[in-house]
Amino acid sequence: MPRAAFARSAVSNGTRLHQDGSIDGRTAAARRFRDLTLSLAKEAGGMESLSEGQRALVRSAASLMLRLEQQQAAMAKGEVVDPDLLIRLNSEARRALGMLERRAPEPKTPTLADYLAQRRGAAA
Repeated sequence: MPRAAFARSAVSNGTRLHQDGSIDGRTAAARRFRDLTLSLAKEAGGMESLSEGQRALVRSAASLMLRLEQQQAAMAKGEVVDPDLLIRLNSEARRALGMLERRAPEPKTPTLADYLAQRRGAAA
């Protein structure tokens, strides 16, 4: 039996992206992380349809992408960046995104109209 939303953690019921409540969600990085997380989850079928492991993959991919963006911005400003870190972040982000894309599609339950149309076609 599913627990009520108030009996679950804020992360589980979707009101927070991280367990640590001290994270200020108003910073530019936190807003970008939230945008990336929600966008990636939407592409994967929506946060509600994802398993807990898939949600963790979404958050992991979003954090890697955010860090990669930060490194790319530093490089564009002329700051010295660690090329090895840049390569590793890019590789890990690509791998995490690939795992999300390999998610098996949910089996489609036919609508009543589809079922009736199929029955009529089989009877003909």
